Amino acid sequence: MIYCVKTSISTHKHVIEQLARKCLINPRYKIECIKDYCLIPLKNTLNGLKHNNIIIIDCSPPQNNFRGKNLRNIVKEYLGEEVAGKVPRSYDIIGEAIIIQLPEELKDYYCFISDLLLTLHPNAKTVYRRASETRSEYRIRDLEHIGGMKITETIYREHGLSFYVLLGLVYVNPSFSYEHRLIAEMAENGEKVLDMFAGIGGFTLNIAARKKTRILAVDINPWAVYCGLRSISLNRKNIKSEVIYANSDITFLSEYIRRDYFNRVIMNLPLYSIDFLPLATRHVKNNGIIHFYGVEKSLDRLVEKVSEKIESLLPSVLLEVVDARKVLEYAPYKYIYRIDLVIRKATNTT
Repeated sequence: MIYCVKTSISTHKHVIEQLARKCLINPRYKIECIKDYCLIPLKNTLNGLKHNNIIIIDCSPPQNNFRGKNLRNIVKEYLGEEVAGKVPRSYDIIGEAIIIQLPEELKDYYCFISDLLLTLHPNAKTVYRRASETRSEYRIRDLEHIGGMKITETIYREHGLSFYVLLGLVYVNPSFSYEHRLIAEMAENGEKVLDMFAGIGGFTLNIAARKKTRILAVDINPWAVYCGLRSISLNRKNIKSEVIYANSDITFLSEYIRRDYFNRVIMNLPLYSIDFLPLATRHVKNNGIIHFYGVEKSLDRLVEKVSEKIESLLPSVLLEVVDARKVLEYAPYKYIYRIDLVIRKATNTT
């Protein structure tokens, strides 16, 4: 049985706003306005309805169809343009979890917005709000549960692979999915690959499932390494490579890794990769490739900074930029770029 609030057409927008604040609207069903009144579908609970002018009736509203609509447009239909303008255009879907950046000023609508998201994405079970900036060397954010079931783990799927994810404890960026595939396609059978900031294994597993290589995946976050190992187990039938996962600070582990050993090094730590560039250069073979990710306003400026870093610290090393691309927007007027570098060594570097 579906209940609806019956309200006059002249006051229905105000009533919708109040019901949304109390998270009582059922977005699976359409709001119908007939002649001089409107019917607003409710959830099963009637808690919080204590207004003298509110009439509750049984109703049979048609189901909503959000196909082709985005979250901002849907919020606009319910709450108007001012509120909708504060809702982000994009959010992350990680397995059964939706993670969204919502400002504090929309706090009264968190629950309702989560209901809209769960209706828009019926396979999702939970909605979390990013409650902090990226913090600590683990590259994680605080998450605030705002709707749906409160789950702490999920399986994220990418290019036919399954990744085990502990929500709020590891770094996951679905926007890098295309990059993971691109690098995996560049890798060649027989290579030795160093994934310096591997996280849960986005690059590592995509390479391991496509090519016969040897991969050393390193991350300082023990939960990321745990998820990476679980993910290898989940995909064991598809894994072609030998993968070693190391829970360590790459600076410390570097002392125990052979120099001039790897054919390919992946440096996905965009804000700080440049600080580790001399270390990566130490371990890559002559004529080996470094996939360098960095943040800058322009690609030319980033290439300049990389060149300056190498020239100042490793003057015997020459680098050649063989490819570069803009990956995604990081902040207004700042972007994450990938630069593919071939390293030419006159002598062994220290």
